[in-house]
Amino acid sequence: MKSAIKMMLLLSCFGLSQFTFAQGSISYGLNGEFAIPIGDFGDAANLGFGGTGTIQMQTTDNFFLFLRSGYIRWGGKDINVFGVNVSSNYSAIPIMGGGAIYLGSENPRVYLFGELGVHVFKASAESNFLDPITGNLQTASASSTETEFSAAPGIGVIFGEETQVSIAGRFNYVTDKLSYIGFRIGILFGREE
Repeated sequence: MKSAIKMMLLLSCFGLSQFTFAQGSISYGLNGEFAIPIGDFGDAANLGFGGTGTIQMQTTDNFFLFLRSGYIRWGGKDINVFGVNVSSNYSAIPIMGGGAIYLGSENPRVYLFGELGVHVFKASAESNFLDPITGNLQTASASSTETEFSAAPGIGVIFGEETQVSIAGRFNYVTDKLSYIGFRIGILFGREE
């Protein structure tokens, strides 16, 4: 399953870049990401920070397609259960693709977008506890990685012409237990072929 997803993403990137050059308009971007965990995830994690890269293709005057991937990390909340201190950390590699439609033609341009893809989540935990027999402080750790389907509707605004600044917000549904509200601010470098 993982190798099929990797192959699909590789072919999509290659196909998008080839189609983009034929159409004549492509932008590359770098984004700062902020992620607010919600639901059960919000009970276990703090605010997340990260970065993503974007390849964006303008298909018509009012529509563009994009691929976005990067890394986001959330600090975990420390808990103490019966004298055992447990600290955790969470991270994700989002691999998303989508489309967006502009709502107007004037600069700045507001747009609505949707993304589909996967998030590769990693959770790690470490606990410190007092061994009742030896009286020594002991440490135990564990981690888990899983790949989950993700969907994200959102809204954003783009400022500028050749070099653009983009600000966007979205609801990232990953699973009932790993969803978050994401905000990003980025810069896009356009290129006309």
